[in-house]
Amino acid sequence: MKWDLFICHASEDKKDFIQPFVKKLVSCGLKVWHDDDILVLGDSLRRSIDEGLSKSRYGIVVLSPSFFEKEWPQKELDGLVAREREGIKVIFPIWHKVEFNDVVKYSPTLADRIAAKSSEGIDEVVDKVKRSIRDKNESTTIDSSEYYRDLSEEEANVLLLALHFGGEIKIIETDQIGRFLQLGDRDYYDINHPEIRISYLEALKRLIDRNLVFQETERWFNLTKIGFEYARSFETNDLMEKAWHYYENEKNYTEAIRLYREIVKKYPESGTSKEAQKMIGINYLHLDDSINAELELKKCIDIGNDFSSAFFYYGEALLKNKKFQEAKTAFEHSLSKPDTPDWIKTEAPEIIKLCDKKIISELASLADQKYEVEQAKIKAEIEMEEKEIIEQKGTQGLRWSSVLARELLNMNIAGIQRKIGLRLELDKNIIFSCQPIISEEEIAFLYNRLKAIADSERKVLKEKMMVIYKECHTENLLSTDTCKIDKEIDMSLQGCLTNLKIEKEQVLIKTE
Repeated sequence: MKWDLFICHASEDKKDFIQPFVKKLVSCGLKVWHDDDILVLGDSLRRSIDEGLSKSRYGIVVLSPSFFEKEWPQKELDGLVAREREGIKVIFPIWHKVEFNDVVKYSPTLADRIAAKSSEGIDEVVDKVKRSIRDKNESTTIDSSEYYRDLSEEEANVLLLALHFGGEIKIIETDQIGRFLQLGDRDYYDINHPEIRISYLEALKRLIDRNLVFQETERWFNLTKIGFEYARSFETNDLMEKAWHYYENEKNYTEAIRLYREIVKKYPESGTSKEAQKMIGINYLHLDDSINAELELKKCIDIGNDFSSAFFYYGEALLKNKKFQEAKTAFEHSLSKPDTPDWIKTEAPEIIKLCDKKIISELASLADQKYEVEQAKIKAEIEMEEKEIIEQKGTQGLRWSSVLARELLNMNIAGIQRKIGLRLELDKNIIFSCQPIISEEEIAFLYNRLKAIADSERKVLKEKMMVIYKECHTENLLSTDTCKIDKEIDMSLQGCLTNLKIEKEQVLIKTE
């Protein structure tokens, strides 16, 4: 190719960024295609970028507030990205005076890409561009774009239509119907019709010259392998644009899914197929069908879509299906990728925190179930001991005495202390999986659960002793031993809290 890079930018950004940026690129030995008059208001960006790409290996698009003010249709930008064949990226975005929210408004696809930022400094941006070119040159063995330079709309239409009929093209010439270009067995184009402004025969000749079509006989032609590939790229681009239109503009997610499935079915090995598979899952999310969204996004990851957004949306589906641990893992994966965009870096940590809360809530529910079973055993033991005391009272023919009342009280307080210990043991084993307590939040969480048990048991015990003390007719006994209930239970809680804090400090000392 003649150039290494072309620069697409708004003219308003020329002085403060573009000119010194281009100068630095050239000083590094890169050949840069740069049009000083590019992007005047009202220009066709598609035409400008196509011209640059036809002469350059890679393109840099400088996204800025001025850039977005130009007439840049969303669908054209998405179409440009979709043209990147077989997953090989040729567009390098640079953010200039814009943030994620600005970019995603105009192109979610570009916003999902890792990008350089002018705020990092020109030297750093140039280094990133050089590294990207080096990485792509190392991974690309064939540069077939030479075949596609300056391909006209008419030539592309011939390729695309021929693709649907096995790649065959025929010239039909008879006295009865005139001269026609036949694609497959049923599409005919009158080569010499006065209302057709181009010569399809001339377009066919140019395709042969470019090795996109080969001639088998005088009037029988077939697409070459490279011609098939390029025709598919045109079709994929068209389908991707249509599907995106239904998804973004029409909100017709069912139709978008149908088109994305068509891409996956026709071109299963392409990079575009991976993107289409991801979009199938995203559309199901919009349909509130989280079951199918999870299945489709899992397929997306299984076929090798390793981009952070694929894991992020997979995490969203899992979260809706209440698979909180798996969702957390997916969101963590989305943050670990080198292509992680800023919007995921912002949103994923907050969702991970939500997953943690949901996971703890589920585990706490399991701990509650286990506690109900185990504490019932303690309750049964206390009731058995109470029964013995009541039988002793009845044998002696006495009302409740202070001695028997205190014995009953101490027995119940000991039972509550056992329940507090049981709750703490189950919570640490089940909720925290026997891991050491390392944060104040974990301590507060455990303490509040202990206090809820203790306060409930405290209230029941006080009501029980109130009945007994009335029979004893001893106000001093009531006052003294009511205070004892609070004191003993509070001491137990404080002991648990102290032990948790000691455990935390020991963990911190070991890690240091």
